[in-house]
Amino acid sequence: MSMNLKVYKGFGIFLMILTFIIILVIMFNYISETKPLTRGYDQFDYIWEVVIKGILSSILVFILGFYPGLFYYRLGRDRKKDLGLVKSALIINFVAIFFVIIFALSAIYILSIESDSLALIGPMTFFLIPALIIYSISILLLIIYKFKYGNWIFQLVEKVSFGIIILLLIIIGIVYFIGINA
Repeated sequence: MSMNLKVYKGFGIFLMILTFIIILVIMFNYISETKPLTRGYDQFDYIWEVVIKGILSSILVFILGFYPGLFYYRLGRDRKKDLGLVKSALIINFVAIFFVIIFALSAIYILSIESDSLALIGPMTFFLIPALIIYSISILLLIIYKFKYGNWIFQLVEKVSFGIIILLLIIIGIVYFIGINA
């Protein structure tokens, strides 16, 4: 039973777009939350807060979202037949998305009733954490597939994105060492 390759390609595009939306939300949230010039402490603390909360979490989201999305997109574009590991990973991803949707709906409902964000601990425990575990399993299956079939040729997209990630990590290191020596 072969899964339509358009499903892989479409899911890959969805995952890449979702990754960029999440990164934009993370960056906007942390930059707007820090309110530069209104804080009572020095500018380094502001920069460090943005670096840790914004950039590092964005790098993590990028790695966990964009690369699997790019993998699915390329598989849907190039592959002639389905492989069991990839099909299993895709189905597991759909289950993880289902858990995230349930969490989002329950979070909206709870926050409409109660303004305390501590009320979200229950839904996070029962829906969001299992979704993250399930998603991690799907990524592990994709990594196993890559090791099994040895297709590790980096194309331009991977080279550019790895370069950007390394550059951001160097900037974080510089900010960290400036803060230590300040």
